[in-house]
Amino acid sequence: MIESSKNLKYQIIIEVCFKLVGSFGSDKITISQISKESKISRGWIYKYIGKNVEEVLKFSLEEYAKDFSNISGLKIYNNEKDLLLYIENYTLEMIKKIEDKPSILKLYFTEHDSENMIGKIIRDVENQSVDILTSSISKSF
Repeated sequence: MIESSKNLKYQIIIEVCFKLVGSFGSDKITISQISKESKISRGWIYKYIGKNVEEVLKFSLEEYAKDFSNISGLKIYNNEKDLLLYIENYTLEMIKKIEDKPSILKLYFTEHDSENMIGKIIRDVENQSVDILTSSISKSF
């Protein structure tokens, strides 16, 4: 019960971070804003996530990226048709996730090329996803 409450708070923090970043930009938000908007105390955020906005954003991005780029289920396919079907379904899932959290798209395009921690996380996740996909495609044929 306690773990699910903790996980719920994590999800709320992630949602609020993306909402605030979408509204104000990543360099204009504070822990106080995140706490107020999420109705989760700053103390809880400091204890379980991070002591500054960069750490909270890093946590949020990394957690979201785990879900967003989850192509680890990609396997080796024996034929092109099955692989293309998987890629099509995966793409549709990604579109749905972007529709549910449009601020992630804004964050991606505004921060992708930046030298800050957010840009680095975005590029790392992107590279990991491409590597997994490329490996699976090359092994499938």
